[in-house]
Amino acid sequence: MPAAAISPPASPIDDVVEGLIAAADAARLNHAVYHLAPPRNYSTFEIAEAVRAAVPEARIAIGPGAQPWNTYTPIRGPLDGTRFIADTGFRTKFDLTAGVRAYADWLRQRPEGELAKAGG
Repeated sequence: MPAAAISPPASPIDDVVEGLIAAADAARLNHAVYHLAPPRNYSTFEIAEAVRAAVPEARIAIGPGAQPWNTYTPIRGPLDGTRFIADTGFRTKFDLTAGVRAYADWLRQRPEGELAKAGG
């Protein structure tokens, strides 16, 4: 009886590998820089909530940041994957919440205790 194939669970690294392959296979890349991510820009508060959901013991304080200076003058473009999706057709499988949770779970499994070192 042949052994059953065991495949590891999906992880954010799968998105990176598949995204790089999609970029290499793209007929044309219209931009010099891409962000491999879901097609939306997450706010600082959404990122903090994703971390809190994955690591309930995390203590996160968010200050005012660059407000009010960046209200009308963005200090960077959106970190979303819209351009990458348009040029390659590839969409990540992991959204912010799933990616942060997978990373936190991976850190918990590490014998070196990286999550504890990171403050979680």
